[in-house]
Amino acid sequence: MRRYSYVGDVAPFTATAETLEAVLQQIAALGYTLQIDPSLLKPAADGVYTIAVNQSSSVNTAFILFFVGLEAIAGLVYALMLIPVTVEKTVGKKQRIIRERQKAECEANGEVWVEPEVRAAEEQKQMDIEAEEIYRKELKERCEKMGLDYNTELEKHIEAVRVKEEKQAEKERLAAIKAEEKAKIAADKKAEKLAKMTEEQRAKHKARLAEKARRDEEKWQKEKAEGEVYFEKMQKVLAEYEAK
Repeated sequence: MRRYSYVGDVAPFTATAETLEAVLQQIAALGYTLQIDPSLLKPAADGVYTIAVNQSSSVNTAFILFFVGLEAIAGLVYALMLIPVTVEKTVGKKQRIIRERQKAECEANGEVWVEPEVRAAEEQKQMDIEAEEIYRKELKERCEKMGLDYNTELEKHIEAVRVKEEKQAEKERLAAIKAEEKAKIAADKKAEKLAKMTEEQRAKHKARLAEKARRDEEKWQKEKAEGEVYFEKMQKVLAEYEAK
């Protein structure tokens, strides 16, 4: 009728209409209290009552530890593990080097260099045009099959596309405004914090930032040198492969 875990967890009691009163008396005799008033107990579809009792403080503490505490502790551990990870600090520099190499290779082949963002936008525009052509073709076939006026349905589609584009543009506009406001708030807080500092504190703060920038640059130069060696190695491997 009941079970105990290593922390004293008490499983719910079960009873039928005939044994309900006896089970309630047994629970009281064992010193347990119900989670709800006995008058509110309702049987399940099979006529069985499930009676949950209040757990001890040790059980509640264990529940909090396992369901909340461990997750919080794990989060702190993960945060500490990520401190040495500095990929996001140099990703912009890496992307710039990759783009410079791609541009140089493109120009060496006598091709016109197009920025990736511009190229992606042009490709997306072309895909949208092709998708629109396919849609209009299918719409015309559907109208002929269902006896609908193609021009009328096409106007509805064009209007729906226009409304969708306007909503998307408005959404992007609001997102940009929100981002600007967030950046301004952060800048204001930083300025306010600096304004409250004494000359000595500002000097120390500036020195800390300079030292941090120096360490970051030192790490970047080391990482860059290692990357250059690896890049040259891969270029040789590719050249040997293409020569076969």
